[in-house]
Amino acid sequence: MKKRNKMKFYLLAVVIAIVAVSCNNTEKNHAENEVVEKSIFSLPFSDIQIQTTSYQLSNETDTVLAYKTGTKIKIPKNAFLDKEGNPVAGDVELNYREFTNPFDIYLGGVPMLYSDSTGTAQVFETAGMFEINASAEGEPVFPNPDNKIQVQMNSFEKGNEYNVYQLDTVSGKWTYLGKDEVSVDNYDEALASLPPVPPAPKKAGLNSFSIEDGTGRYPELSIYENILFEPVDNESCGFHCTEIKVKDIGNGIFEVIFINDIYGVYQEQICKCYLAFKDGVDYDNALKVYQNKYKSLIGKRKKAKEKLEKQWESYFEVKQKYADLGVLDIFYKRGVANLSGADKVTRTLQINGFGFINCDVPTDYPQEAELLAKFKDSQGNELLLHDIALVQKGRNAIFRYDSTVKFNPQQENILWGITKDKKLAYLKADDFKKVNQTQGQYTFVMNVHEGPLTSYEDVCAVLF
Repeated sequence: MKKRNKMKFYLLAVVIAIVAVSCNNTEKNHAENEVVEKSIFSLPFSDIQIQTTSYQLSNETDTVLAYKTGTKIKIPKNAFLDKEGNPVAGDVELNYREFTNPFDIYLGGVPMLYSDSTGTAQVFETAGMFEINASAEGEPVFPNPDNKIQVQMNSFEKGNEYNVYQLDTVSGKWTYLGKDEVSVDNYDEALASLPPVPPAPKKAGLNSFSIEDGTGRYPELSIYENILFEPVDNESCGFHCTEIKVKDIGNGIFEVIFINDIYGVYQEQICKCYLAFKDGVDYDNALKVYQNKYKSLIGKRKKAKEKLEKQWESYFEVKQKYADLGVLDIFYKRGVANLSGADKVTRTLQINGFGFINCDVPTDYPQEAELLAKFKDSQGNELLLHDIALVQKGRNAIFRYDSTVKFNPQQENILWGITKDKKLAYLKADDFKKVNQTQGQYTFVMNVHEGPLTSYEDVCAVLF
């Protein structure tokens, strides 16, 4: 009997052990589920994202990468360390993506909350954000503090009030890192700074003219005897006079000065001109002389201009894209949204750690109105929304809410959220103006987009 009891006790222990293991596994699975549920990232559209660009590069040479927005990533030799703190030998895969405006960030589900020193909740107003990571042979690598990566990020914000922050992807909190360097370049000034080349010979036009000294008193004019002058402004100029002066003012431009000083009446006209040649043999010979004389200088300027235009082309393409989608007009101040402006803003910062890094400034939520919000569609059906967001035109931020919606009724506002069945419910500015309360409980009657939304452009077309 004792032996049998021992056997029973042994079996019972096994059962208990099995139950204990089962419970532990259940708790482990539950804990893992909790981690997933508590992710700081909230993606409103899981299939609409700012895509990552991957680059393969050697850690043993200096590298400069060009991102599609025109941003430059400057990577010095031995910029990457392994987990032991040693420079990575061989190739590294670098992944980079950029969030130019608050709507990009919203689609990425990145939290933009910040608490000031008093604990007051604020939201970031952004001048640009990026995510950067790197790996070698499938293992993460780390930035070398002695050989720092530099990101020269193109931006649409000129202000120097922005700070640099890095996101803790576990807690969702942003850590202050310091300041970036802001530079504003002008396209016309950049062109003017290129190596100068005298203008090519001009073909004589309808307003070209020659000069001749009929008095014999101005022998210095004899060198222009067989030369034509082409007015820079293409307007006719000159007259019969008592004196003519020619002054070389540089860059292939001459001032031809006509003077009449007779009977006490003084008359003068100054014409800015290029040297010109008759179409045919005269012009062909002049062009050959010019090309041979300035061949090296012309080639140098051509390369510099192509490089400059490529840098600016990416910037203006991105700006035009966001303008066409309505994003510039919504988020940015009028001066930035103006496409005729020829300024390019660059924000430069050093990389101390990989992950999400932004150039932002904390800003307060709108304070003028605060409503406890409920939502329904135009048929009166209740809507349970998540990822609720509000933008105030002219502020480069998105305000995200759960149940309380704060806004400024004196400004243009757009409100939206995502339904349980993943449809976009929204109020555009004209509809939002009909909200007639500033306090208490309020039911927003939302438009619900029924069609498919499969791209960034699709969502912008509905909202903006």
